[in-house]
Amino acid sequence: MLCFILNYRTHNMTKTTALLALCLFGLSASNSLRAANAFLVRNLVSDIPELADHTDANLVGAWGISESATSPFWVADAGKGVSTLYNSSGGVIPLVVSIPPAKSGGQGIPTGTVFNTSTGFEVATGKAAAFIFDTLDGTISAWNPQVDRGNAIVKVNNSSAGAAYTGLAIGTNNSNTFLYAANFHAGTVDVFDSTFAAAMPGTFKDPMLPTGYAPFNVQNLGGKLYVAYALQNASQSFATPGAGNGYVDVFDTAGTLVQRLISAGHLNAPWGLAIAPATFGDFGNDLLVGNFGDGTINVFNPTTGAYIATLHDVIGASIVVPNLWALQVGNGGSGGDPNAVYFTAGIPGPDGGNHGLFGRLQGAPAMTAAQVLNGGSFQTGIAPNTWVSIKAANLASTTRGWLDEDFVNGALPTALDGVSAWFTGKPAYIGYVSPAQINLLVPAGTPVGAAQVQTVNNGLSSSMVTVQVQAVAPAFFTLDGTHIAATHANGSLIGATAITPVAMTPTKPGETITLYGTGFGETNPAIPEGMLVTKAAPLVTLPTVTVGGTSATVAFGGLVGAGLYQLNVTVPAGTPDGDTAVVALVGTATSQSGAVITVQH
Repeated sequence: MLCFILNYRTHNMTKTTALLALCLFGLSASNSLRAANAFLVRNLVSDIPELADHTDANLVGAWGISESATSPFWVADAGKGVSTLYNSSGGVIPLVVSIPPAKSGGQGIPTGTVFNTSTGFEVATGKAAAFIFDTLDGTISAWNPQVDRGNAIVKVNNSSAGAAYTGLAIGTNNSNTFLYAANFHAGTVDVFDSTFAAAMPGTFKDPMLPTGYAPFNVQNLGGKLYVAYALQNASQSFATPGAGNGYVDVFDTAGTLVQRLISAGHLNAPWGLAIAPATFGDFGNDLLVGNFGDGTINVFNPTTGAYIATLHDVIGASIVVPNLWALQVGNGGSGGDPNAVYFTAGIPGPDGGNHGLFGRLQGAPAMTAAQVLNGGSFQTGIAPNTWVSIKAANLASTTRGWLDEDFVNGALPTALDGVSAWFTGKPAYIGYVSPAQINLLVPAGTPVGAAQVQTVNNGLSSSMVTVQVQAVAPAFFTLDGTHIAATHANGSLIGATAITPVAMTPTKPGETITLYGTGFGETNPAIPEGMLVTKAAPLVTLPTVTVGGTSATVAFGGLVGAGLYQLNVTVPAGTPDGDTAVVALVGTATSQSGAVITVQH
């Protein structure tokens, strides 16, 4: 939900109502690029100051990523022996979980991590693990906040056998849940049942795999286990980078080979594996494979394994993330945008040491005409000088509304953080941006009829969509989708209960109240195009308003803010208590049905 902070003088009131918070929105083709293969890279978190939006000293050797359906991202930090948590924009969650070492002293080296939904893998009696980690020093540790909030507990320790776990997956076979750990040193996928006992010996075999290759990672993608193989170094302790050094196989959860999917070619010590979101540019639902060896991300047909492309940035260069590890699609909650792919890397720094990076990849904005909506009603109906909400994918890389510095000499901004929109070649005025929604003000001079709409996110543009522009498109802003944003004469909100954190009270018959909306039409005098409103401008045509089906007196109707209309309406005598429908009529156009105010005698 977007809340505007409004500063205006109400008509026929001597008092200035300052900083009235009203939640008004619910949740040129220029020189932008509409390319088949162009993606935005945004650094969200790093331990290196000023490299990313956020700095976290614990993000060193960032490796695996896991998340539940609603949780933040959990990142395995091999360089610090911990797991750190981040929200969808990279904000640091104040919980750091230590991953213990195989032997006392020092720190663990976490690599892979998974979220456990089963009741198995107990950390203590009756306490199932929430998150599980494997380590390069041969352990598997489990975490339950009720057992030890700050520490995972070692449940498997195969360090004496020389195990070096470099990746971890979880899956179900015959109604039983198993862990699958890539043991790079031994060249095996080690399987553990829900009691952490070894299981399925002798599985995960590929007789055609060349000598010297070992499982580097294993990921469960859609119920199948994808195993990425890399070439072992002389000591079999780590991967040997090199062009063509890699294979990807697909197994079922019983460890039986289904197919050799990818051989050599564009692989170079592959580790990151993910199925791209449907909105990921031209590569929706394709297989993404990230190379540790050269830092590139390659796209393959998920069925045949055929190479499709290497991801490029907005200037057409291959995206390269040194020491690239995980690829993870957001969960749509605290763990990121479901239309984006997130990554980790153990990047080198200016000092040449091991550092960390957590970032995001986005495709071009993806929208349809049906997603271009009136910002008050969230229905069709667009007019000049009307707020519009576009709810789509990849619309922005940041989330924010207006700041003071966005206004220069009273002019409304036509871009926020690199996000803009166009109506038939004219720039719209941007009021709010986020990956899934932008709010914009239609230029006042937009002609009635078909309009071509396009959005741009930092050089990547959406396809053109066609919408119909009307002369007027009246709609009330609401606080919760139903209750109209309305105030008493003293500026306090009208409502029955705490719909918002701001205190509210009902209106009563005979009271003159203020209703807020958008799309009510032309004013006299007209407001200069694209400028802040500094003085209320009356409507040319005053709307007809009914409250509970009874005509109400409209004392004033006009523009009091950018795209913001105010109607001063007297609640008719005899209006019953409760939520009462309010409808505004301008010509033949009516405001949305179901919009109400709360009345109490």
